[in-house]
Amino acid sequence: MNTSDNLTNKNLTFEDFKNENGITFWWATDLMQMLGYPNMRSFQNVLNRATKAFVSLNIPHYENIMAQERKINNEIVQDFKLTRFACYIIVMNADPKKKQVALAQAYFAEQTRKFELFIENNQDIDRILIREELTEGNKSLASIAKQAGVENYAKFQNAGYLGLYNMENWKLAKRRGVKKGKLIDYMGRTELAANLFRLTQTEERIKNKNIKGQANLEQTHFNKRFLNPVGVAGGFDKNARMIRFLTYLGFGFLEVGTITPKPQDGNPKPRLFRHIDERSLQNSMGFNNDGALAVQERMRKKA
Repeated sequence: MNTSDNLTNKNLTFEDFKNENGITFWWATDLMQMLGYPNMRSFQNVLNRATKAFVSLNIPHYENIMAQERKINNEIVQDFKLTRFACYIIVMNADPKKKQVALAQAYFAEQTRKFELFIENNQDIDRILIREELTEGNKSLASIAKQAGVENYAKFQNAGYLGLYNMENWKLAKRRGVKKGKLIDYMGRTELAANLFRLTQTEERIKNKNIKGQANLEQTHFNKRFLNPVGVAGGFDKNARMIRFLTYLGFGFLEVGTITPKPQDGNPKPRLFRHIDERSLQNSMGFNNDGALAVQERMRKKA
């Protein structure tokens, strides 16, 4: 049966005309007849529009529309090997007033939707699998943490959320409008994977570095170990003038700043106000600081 006979067989579909030779491809002459074009001369305009579409999308057209001579009915003709994506682009650039073109466009729209659903379903499956791993990871970490001396697991677990989200789990749950114990039920695949990575890395650090004690174990979530969990927040040593002194006082970590690229005086005085009726202080300092270069030098010398 020749190509023309095949194309008149209504039981055949677009997929029946694909060829396998290292790659999957369709011949342009076959697609031309499927779409109701009488010859390559009339079909060439459609190919040209498709080529321009590839160029505008910054996709190499020569990898999708490949010129190739071949023999049809004992005659050598100029043809083209088309990838599936090329077929799609060509169909979308063909004349929709042709019944065959309209049917082909509907076919590709259906295939695109099936692919989208396939991807969505597979992401859901991945999400379920990662969630199960996360549940098992929590159980494993809880066991390891208990052996290492964690007495308050809720506090230890919160340290993990602080490390990843910069807030405790109950605050994260409140922000997202979900119950505290249901956070992972509302996490997507990527976020679940990030939490699984956090758990596994924490467990490995505890085992490999033989970390013991509640306070030390809480710090493992941050991927850093401090002398102790009590530190100095930013604003107290704004210009990094007391780093060495504050370290001698026993603080486990120090935060300096706020620092701007260039020195600035901040807001004009007065800029600190006490509101007695509201029992509050108003800080309107602005960003008064010595600038990034000066602070960098002091930190290098450790003040």
